[in-house]
Amino acid sequence: MTVSSSTNKVSYSGNGSLTTFAYTFKIFDEDDLTVILRAADGTETTQTITTHYTVTGVGEASGGNVVFGTAPASGVTVVIIREQPLTQGLDLVPNDPFPAESLEEALDKLTFMSQKHEEELSRAIKASRTNTLTGSEFTVSAADRANKVFSFDSSGNLTVTQELGTFKGDWAASTAYVERDLVKDTTTNDVFIVNAAHTSSGSLPLTTNTNSSKYDKIIDVSSPAGDLTVGGNISTTGSITGGSFVIGSANINENDLEAIDSVTAGTVAASKAVVVDVNKDISSFRNLTASGTVTYGSLSDGSITITAFVDEDNMASDSATLIPTQQSVKAYVDAQVATADALSEVLGNGNTTGGTNIVVDSGDTLDVNGALDASGNITLNGSFPTGTNNVGLGSSALASVTSTSQQNTAIGANAGDSITTGDFNTAIGFQALGGATTNSLNTAIGHNALLASVGTGNIALGGSSGLYLTSGSRNVIIGGYDGNEGGLDIRTSSNNLVLSDGDGNIRLYANSSGNVGIANVSPSTALDVTGTVTATGGAFTGNVTFGDNNKALFGAGSDLQIYHDGSNSYIDDANTGNLTIRASQINFDKYTGEAMARFRADGNTELFYDNSAKLATTSTGIDVTGTVTATGGDIKATGSLRNQMLVLERTDAANDYKWQIEGGSSGDSQYLAIVDNKGGGAAERMRIDSSGNVGIGTSSPSQKLDISAGYLNFSNGYGIRWGGNTTEAIYGHNTGNFIGFQTDGSEAMRIDISGNLLLGKTSGALGTAGSAFYNYGLVESVRDGDKLMTLNRLTSDGTIIDLRKDGSTVGSISTNGNDLVIGTNFVGVKFNDQLSSIYPYHSTGTSAQDNAVDLGYSTARFRNAYLSGGVLDGTTTGYSFISGGSATNNGSNIFLYGGSHASSANITIFRNGSSETMRIDSSGRLLVGKTSNSNSTAGTTVYANGKIEGVRDGGSVHQMNRLSSDGSILDFQKDGSTVGSIGSASSSIYVGSGDTGLLFLASGDAIRPADVSSGSSTRDNAIDLGASVARFKDLYLSGGVYLGGTGSANHLDDYEEGTYQSSLTPNTSGTITLLTAYDVLSYTKVGRAVTVTGDLVVSSTSSPVGTSVQLALPFTIGNLSELSGRIGGAVSLYDASATRTVKAYVGIEGNSYISVIVDPNTLTTSDSITISLTYFTA
Repeated sequence: MTVSSSTNKVSYSGNGSLTTFAYTFKIFDEDDLTVILRAADGTETTQTITTHYTVTGVGEASGGNVVFGTAPASGVTVVIIREQPLTQGLDLVPNDPFPAESLEEALDKLTFMSQKHEEELSRAIKASRTNTLTGSEFTVSAADRANKVFSFDSSGNLTVTQELGTFKGDWAASTAYVERDLVKDTTTNDVFIVNAAHTSSGSLPLTTNTNSSKYDKIIDVSSPAGDLTVGGNISTTGSITGGSFVIGSANINENDLEAIDSVTAGTVAASKAVVVDVNKDISSFRNLTASGTVTYGSLSDGSITITAFVDEDNMASDSATLIPTQQSVKAYVDAQVATADALSEVLGNGNTTGGTNIVVDSGDTLDVNGALDASGNITLNGSFPTGTNNVGLGSSALASVTSTSQQNTAIGANAGDSITTGDFNTAIGFQALGGATTNSLNTAIGHNALLASVGTGNIALGGSSGLYLTSGSRNVIIGGYDGNEGGLDIRTSSNNLVLSDGDGNIRLYANSSGNVGIANVSPSTALDVTGTVTATGGAFTGNVTFGDNNKALFGAGSDLQIYHDGSNSYIDDANTGNLTIRASQINFDKYTGEAMARFRADGNTELFYDNSAKLATTSTGIDVTGTVTATGGDIKATGSLRNQMLVLERTDAANDYKWQIEGGSSGDSQYLAIVDNKGGGAAERMRIDSSGNVGIGTSSPSQKLDISAGYLNFSNGYGIRWGGNTTEAIYGHNTGNFIGFQTDGSEAMRIDISGNLLLGKTSGALGTAGSAFYNYGLVESVRDGDKLMTLNRLTSDGTIIDLRKDGSTVGSISTNGNDLVIGTNFVGVKFNDQLSSIYPYHSTGTSAQDNAVDLGYSTARFRNAYLSGGVLDGTTTGYSFISGGSATNNGSNIFLYGGSHASSANITIFRNGSSETMRIDSSGRLLVGKTSNSNSTAGTTVYANGKIEGVRDGGSVHQMNRLSSDGSILDFQKDGSTVGSIGSASSSIYVGSGDTGLLFLASGDAIRPADVSSGSSTRDNAIDLGASVARFKDLYLSGGVYLGGTGSANHLDDYEEGTYQSSLTPNTSGTITLLTAYDVLSYTKVGRAVTVTGDLVVSSTSSPVGTSVQLALPFTIGNLSELSGRIGGAVSLYDASATRTVKAYVGIEGNSYISVIVDPNTLTTSDSITISLTYFTA
C-alpha cells in the first residue's frame, strides 16, 4: 500500500454512552495503538488493551475501531495514537525471490515511525525554520542542573539559571554583582534583581543610580498594592510599612500604635498600644494601669516591681487585694491534699488530713444535683445512671442506660445518651457515641465522634471522627475522617483502620484484608502507596507495588530507577556509573519460569533458548549446542590434532559424538575435510580440495561434486541449477511426489509418482490442457485454439502412424502425394485435397478401391447423410434420386423439390395446389408461412441451432395448451436434464426451477414464491430475492415491506433521509439566533420512527426567558399521550467559555417541536448543542 495520509492520532469527546471510536489509519498489530483518557482536570490515564478496550481493523488501510467495555464519561477526551515500535523485522536472504510485499510493509513501518517522531516533535518546544540555536546540544550536567530553571542565555542558547536569584542583602557601592543577584534599596525597601554583571557605584535610590538600567525592580515596597495576609507569625529585623494591620478581628492602624521611644514619663495616651523593642527597658514609668490583660515575660529581673504580692503558706489573711506567690500557693495545696479524708470527715470537720482523694464510705450520701448510688456511678447535671460501674459526666450523659448495663463511661453533654443495655463503651465529647443503644466495646473521643454508629468494637479519636459510621464494627478511626469522604465509604463495613488529619484527609488506610494504603484508599496489596516512598536507613518486608511508570528510585540523584511502563519493565542506571549485580549465582528467567541465562560463581555462564542451554563458558572455552552463525565476522579455530580447526562434540551416557572440521595439505594441495571422530575412530566423510572439487565418500574428488556411493538427496522443492541461472532447474518434490523440470522460471515438464511424463500440465487427469505420456501406453494432447500434434515424414510417402495390436499392424495413417490415407491393411479412405473428395482407397497408398467398400453394414447403418448435391445410384452415369429441378403439382399431395443448383438450394413443400406452405432454406432453417427469413415477415422460423422464432401481428405468437390436468407446459433442459419449467396451476401460471419459483395468481393481484417441483405449492419464508453476491439494485414499491412477520407491526411503508433547517425558541419569550451553516440538522425516517442528529451553534440571543428551549422538528409528533414514553436520545450542551458542560434533557412540548430542558438565558454566543434523539410521528 501507499501511505498517503500523515494522520496517526485522533481524539474524541466522551459522552457517557458512546463506546466505539474510529481510527482512520493502518496498524500492523493491535498493540501499535496507545489509548489515553484525559479528564477535565488534565489527568491522563493510559488504557490497557483487553482490560479497558479491544481493537478491530488490524491490517486494514482504512483503519478500524477502538471499542471500550465501559463508555468514557462526558467531559473526558479520548485520544487514539499509533506508536509504531522502533524495530526492523525484515530479513532479506540472498538469491531468494524479491519480497515486494514484505519490503513495502517494512517501508510502511518506517514511514509510520517517521510520523510518530513528527507527532512527538509537534508537541515539543522548537525553533522556527528561520531561527537557529548555535548551542543546540544541552551539555549541563545533572549536578549543575539541580534546583535550576531551564532558560536561555544572552545569546539565546539553552542553559539553566537560578529559580529567582541569590539575595545579597542591602545594596552597597563598589560591590561585584552578577546576573540575577537580589539586592535591597534601603531608602525605599524595594527589592531589585541584577540583570547584568557589574561592580556597583553611585548612590541610592537605585531608580536614579548611574547603573539603574542594570537593575529590575521585582518587589515594590514603597508603593504596595493589595493586602498581605499571613497565617502565622510575622518576624522582621526592619520595619513593616502599611496602612493598617488586622489581627484577629481587630483593625490596628498607625494612629493606634505608639513606639516606646516617643513616649515620655507619665501616662501613655489613651487607646495607644505600646510596643517595646527587645533591647529596650521600661525605666521611666511609675505606674502601669491596664483595664485589660497585661502580658509579660519574666518578673525576676527587677525591671518591674509589684508590691501587692504576699508569701503566706496557710492563706490566713484571706485578702481580696493581695497576690499569693507561687511558693505559698504550692505549700498550701500540698498541705491540703496530703492524705484522703472520708466523706463524713470532710462534711463534719473539713479536710483535716489533706491528700488528693475523697473517700465515700458505704452509707454516705453525696448530693450533686442528684444522687450518688452505692454501686459507684457518678453523674453531673443529670440523674445518676443505673446499672453497674457506669460513669456519666455531662448533661444527659448515659441518660438511657438500664440496670443490666455495666462499665460504660461517658463525659460530655449527650455523650452515650442512647445507650440502654450496651456494655464497656467509652464516650468523651459532645454527643459522642450518641446513636449506640445495645452496642458494646465502642470508644468515641471527640465532638460527635461515632454519632450514628450502632456497631460494636469501634474506636474513633477526633472531632466528627466516624460521624457517619452506622452498622460497621471493629473499625479504628484517628483524625477527622467522618466515615464517608475522600473517596472512602466504610459506613457499613468492618475491620478498617483509617488515619486522617484534623480536616478528615485520609493519610493511611488499612482494609479488612490487611492491605495498607498510603495516600491510596483502594489498596490491592499488603502496602499500596500512591506517591514516592523514601527509605533512609530502613528496609521493606513483603511486597511493594508500584503503578505503571511509577519508579523505585535509589541514590541521591535518583540514579538507579526500577519501573514498569505498562508494557515493559526497566532497570535504569541513568548513565551515572556501572550497574553491579552480586550473588553466588545470577539467574535470568522468563516470567513463566523458562530459563534464559545463568551466571555462576566460577565464571561459568550459560545462555538458553526455549529452556535449553545453547552457549556455555567452561574452563576450556565455549560449548555451543546448536548452530553457530557469524554475520559480518569470522569464526576461527586453531589446533594440532590432525590440523583440526573446529570440533563439534556431544557426550552423554548413551552417546559419544565428535565431528571435526579440519584443514590440511596433501602434497602441494590444501584441503578442508569433515571428519567423524566418534569414539576416537576418525573417519573422513567429506573433503573440499584446492581445486574446489567436493568429495563425499572419497578423499580424491575429480569433479566439482564427486559422490563415491549413495544418492544425492535434495530437500522438498529443491534440485539442480545450471551456471548460476535461477530459472532453469531440475528438482524433486516429496509432497507432490514428482520430479520437475523448470525453464525460464516456470515448470515445463514433470514425471509424477506414477511414472507419467507430463508436459505443460501438472496433473495426470485426462482432459486437461497439455501433453501426457502415461505409464500404461496412453498418449494424450489437449489444447485449445491451435494444432495438438504435427507428424512430418520427410521425402518419401508412407506410414506416419502405425497402429498395432500384440505387435501386429492392424491399421495405419499414411501419406500419398499431398493426400492422407487412413485405414486397415486393405480397406481405407483417401482424402483427396486436389479433387475435394473422399473415396475408398487401399490403406498402403497404392490404389483406389472402386466398387469394393461398403459405407455401413446391414446391421450397422449410418443414420443420415447430409448432401448439398445428390446421390448417384448405380453407376457414375445414373440419375439423381433427389436433385435440383422444377416443382410438380399433383393435387393435394405434398411435393418436394430442390432449387436451382446454381442458386441457393432450397427444399420447398407444397400443399393443396400451388401455394407454398413450408420450406427448408439453404441454411437449414424451416420456414412456415413465409419464404424468407425476416423477423418483419409473419410466420415461424425454426433454426438449425434449436432457435424458434415467431412473427405475428395482432395476436399471440406462440400458444401452448395443456388439456385437463395442471402441470408443466414448457420444460427447459440442459444436456437432457430439466433445469426449469413453465406450467399451469388452476387459472394461474408458475415459472421456476426445482423448488424455487414464482406463482402468478390470476386473481388476488399477487406474485408468490412457489415450489415448481411439487406443483406450484406456496413456499413461505424459504426463497431469497437476490443473493449476497448477486443483488438487485433498486426496489420500487408503492406500498410497503413486511419485515420479520405479517402483522401490521411488521409493516414498513416509509423511508426517507435528508436535512432540514431547525431552530431554537425560548418557551416563554425572546429569540435565539443560530449560526449560519450550523442551523441544519440531519434526519432519517424509518416508518414512524424519526432520528434527528447534528450540531447547532448559537450566534446570538435576544432577551431569552423560560425554563426550556423548543427544538423544531422535521415531522409532526404523533399522539402525545401515546408517545410520552417513546422519545429517546440525548442533547448535550457545551459552553463555549469552557467553564461548564451540562446535560440538557428532552421533554415534550407540542406536536411540531421538542423541549430541551435548559435555561435559555444561560446560552451565549458559540455555545454548541449536540442533538441525537428519536421520536415517532402520527
